[in-house]
Amino acid sequence: MGKILRIAGPVVIANGIEGAKMYDVVRVGEMGLVGEIIKMERDESTIQVYEDTSGIRPGENVESTGRPLSVLLAPGILKSIYDGIQRPLDVIKAQGGDFIKRGLYPDPVEMNKKWKFIPTVKKGDRVSSGDIVGIVNETSLIEHRIMVPNGLDGTIAEISDGEFSPTQTVATVSTKEGNREIPLGQYWPVRVPRPVKNKLPPNIPLVTGQRVIDSFFPVAKGGTVAVPGPFGSGKCVAGDTPILLADGSVMTIEELYNLYSRDGREITVEGEKFIEPHNPLELFTFDGMNVVKNSGTLLYKGTSESLFHIRLKSGREVRVTPVHKLFKIEDGKIKETAARELSVGDSILAVKEIFSTDTAPAKREKGNNFNPNARQMKSPIAEFLGYFSSSVTTGENDTIVLHSTDKVASNFLKLCDAIFDAEGLKSIARDPSGSIIIGNSEITASLKRITGLERFDIPSILRLMLRQPDKIIKEFLVAFAEANSSNMEGEVVIENESLEVNILFSYILTRAGEMFERRVFTDHGRKIYRISFASKTLGSQSGKHVSGDGLPEWRAMTAGSWTMDSGRTRGTAMSQLYEYEGTSFSSFDSGELTAILQSSTSQMSNVDEVTEYVTSPQQTGGYGDVYPDEIVYIEEQIGQFVVYDLSVPDGHNFVGGFGGIVLHNTVVQHQLAKWADSDVVVYVGCGERGNEMTEILTTFPELTDPKTGKPLMERTILIANTSNMPVAAREASIYTGVTIAEYFRDMGYNVALMADSTSRWAEALREISGRLEEMPGEEGYPAYLGRRVAEFYERAGSATVMSSNDRKGSVTIIGAVSPPGGDTSEPVSQNTLRVTRVFWGLDASLAQRRHFPSINWLSSYSLYSSELRKWFDDNVSKEWYSSYSRSMEILQEESELQEVAQLVGYDALPENEKEVLDIAKSIREDFLQQSAFDEVDTYCSLKKQLLMLKSILHMDILEKYAVSKGVTVSDLDSLPFKEKLSRFKEVPEGKVDEYFETLSKEMEEEIKGRADKQ
Repeated sequence: MGKILRIAGPVVIANGIEGAKMYDVVRVGEMGLVGEIIKMERDESTIQVYEDTSGIRPGENVESTGRPLSVLLAPGILKSIYDGIQRPLDVIKAQGGDFIKRGLYPDPVEMNKKWKFIPTVKKGDRVSSGDIVGIVNETSLIEHRIMVPNGLDGTIAEISDGEFSPTQTVATVSTKEGNREIPLGQYWPVRVPRPVKNKLPPNIPLVTGQRVIDSFFPVAKGGTVAVPGPFGSGKCVAGDTPILLADGSVMTIEELYNLYSRDGREITVEGEKFIEPHNPLELFTFDGMNVVKNSGTLLYKGTSESLFHIRLKSGREVRVTPVHKLFKIEDGKIKETAARELSVGDSILAVKEIFSTDTAPAKREKGNNFNPNARQMKSPIAEFLGYFSSSVTTGENDTIVLHSTDKVASNFLKLCDAIFDAEGLKSIARDPSGSIIIGNSEITASLKRITGLERFDIPSILRLMLRQPDKIIKEFLVAFAEANSSNMEGEVVIENESLEVNILFSYILTRAGEMFERRVFTDHGRKIYRISFASKTLGSQSGKHVSGDGLPEWRAMTAGSWTMDSGRTRGTAMSQLYEYEGTSFSSFDSGELTAILQSSTSQMSNVDEVTEYVTSPQQTGGYGDVYPDEIVYIEEQIGQFVVYDLSVPDGHNFVGGFGGIVLHNTVVQHQLAKWADSDVVVYVGCGERGNEMTEILTTFPELTDPKTGKPLMERTILIANTSNMPVAAREASIYTGVTIAEYFRDMGYNVALMADSTSRWAEALREISGRLEEMPGEEGYPAYLGRRVAEFYERAGSATVMSSNDRKGSVTIIGAVSPPGGDTSEPVSQNTLRVTRVFWGLDASLAQRRHFPSINWLSSYSLYSSELRKWFDDNVSKEWYSSYSRSMEILQEESELQEVAQLVGYDALPENEKEVLDIAKSIREDFLQQSAFDEVDTYCSLKKQLLMLKSILHMDILEKYAVSKGVTVSDLDSLPFKEKLSRFKEVPEGKVDEYFETLSKEMEEEIKGRADKQ
């Protein structure tokens, strides 16, 4: 039993550990934290601890387990989600809550679960290391093959058919040393590569269905890929975006974060902040059919480099990050679509009606608690406040000034008499403008007592109404419409300089289920916020509490359009919003661009199944709680923005924005996992932000294997280590993932391992090295960084595995590198590029131009192209390599010509050079650009890729001929075949041959026909 000498973060120095060996797993301190010996000197052992070491003290015990850090390889690991040391996160959550508690060590799989074992050998058969002795149908996609452990050779002495748990023996092997048992599961040390018989050359491609990858930069099965990308890209909306809370109040997401940061649990990791509120944040989400109440349990703060500003036909607005998903309406279906994929003319879900209730929502008091006994308003008060908000201001000495018609004034005075029993109503006068002045200061004081408002201004009234039942809100709106002098054609128009009033009124209308239009314009240097709605849909309710009169005859009203000028309404400054909350409402007009990362913890579970729920984008009314609203403006804003995360574990999204929009919660990884012809996918999230990792954990289980229609998780293992987890566990997660991948390779499967990101893994190495006081290398990384990176990628490869037959398998490693600022000259990127043979260079400028996948064709490369040439010649076409080579030549020529065009102008270029630019544009837009969200274009077979490329290159030959005959490129651009060529990507696989023949014929006829006319 050893003792702790000193502690430095995740590094613990101990002495006196009995039987200690390098890489042994030990239990540290009274809590028994898991650690690993990484250095030994005399009697002292240096231990990296995989859990938070706070609270442990020198002198506490350290005990060795006597074995290295290992993973359990057994049926049940598929479909699992682990942390870096193979602890199942679902079990940890069930035992300890949302945050991983120290001292929890559940088994990697259910040890009591029985699996049906089917033998494939019989008693007396000769077996050796790696031979398959039986199978377990673990999922409908993967057959788990039970293998003879490494180093074991002999004859089957006994084998059983039946159901077994992972620890039970399924076979016994007779060896020279005696009988050895083979259990259903086995352990393997993660830092030791599993042996193979021999490595195979990388001459078979890993087909992904992505044109830019398969045709230009292919990867071989068993190959290695580096994918660089900048840190951070959350799914966010702007921090000044209003969010509707369950109590009816409205706050910006930034203020929500600040409010909950005062009493929630705060965690800071690498400049990013996470807050777990003590009480859940109650808000609204769209569940696929209705807008319902839900709870947010986590807030996050980070950064983003761009936002998309989207404005809808109704005037609703929102600013979101490029990858933030909104709910697009297409062909009667709701599809989650990234903001960067949206265009003007698309329709997305907007909220028509928030909820229906007969009781007032609970008022949200200071301290985030809810008051169930909040005051519920009576109908006469609602009607009075409707008149008051629309046509009343308060003058000197709290006199009331009514700007309206005699009939409205009559109703208003009767309401005053009925509600307040005010004798002073008889002291009525008219000012020179015709307005009615009521000289009774007691009315204002009574209103404050009745409503509970400290301030009696328009924003305060609107906030009060948001907490009322739907019936009360509608009565308020009817009275407001009756008294509003703009209501000439059955439309009420509200214009003022207060964005606060504009937003609150939009949510009042949404609560009532009323359609509205919202506009912002400038008048003589003043920004005016306008909102309008149809009064005729409200019905005739106003005045019923004082007389039998209905709505007035609007023609009798005075001409002109009254507007709520901000000078008339007191206290409309944004800093006064929600004064009762004890917080300030930051100015919407400040210009400070902040952003919020929306609910990355879950995604909409059934959006694809919601058909016929919303009508075509032309439908203005929609059905139920939502309707399609058309995008009329979209623009990307570049800059440094603060971002936030709002986590809704049991929901799918939240309702927010300027007017009420359904807002959602990395595509290349999803595409590779779905379409690459690998049998098993192992995803390692190493040190990613919690919101990014959460998206993976919630999105992957919802993905469907397109080849079988089964859940993709049936052939997937996820390993999650977020940036706020201990760095030691982050360092181990890479080895855990690759060991599991090697295990399935040994079964004979082709495995794709995705590591995101190796940069975070390297940062963990740097921190541990610093704690060990080792001599730092470049940029503080340890001197052995290059060796560690190489050792990891060397575990990839296609191989003949250990067995008595020639069973083959492969592990392909796709490692994401996240260099700060996208600078690939830093040590991690450079060491990665030295050992990987494929480089997919992600280009931010392509993403900004909405070109996806945003892989730069000039900076990317594949060193497998020549080795894969024979396979493509034999299995696709002998034209494959020549088509690729010619296409790359054209793109390189384009790059050179673009520099010339920038100097002399495009018009000054000769026609033959314009023709090169035209063909290059077609290669970029019609071939390389590919939509992951299009049902047909998301996957492209090798045959279709070749035919698409051949069509473009055939056009190149024909256009060169036409240009030589004197035809200009601008003349060729107008030919009908151009549109047909651009639609090739939309053609289903079964029709590509016919489409290619027809396109080639039309192309030849049109171009040669134009040339022959010269």
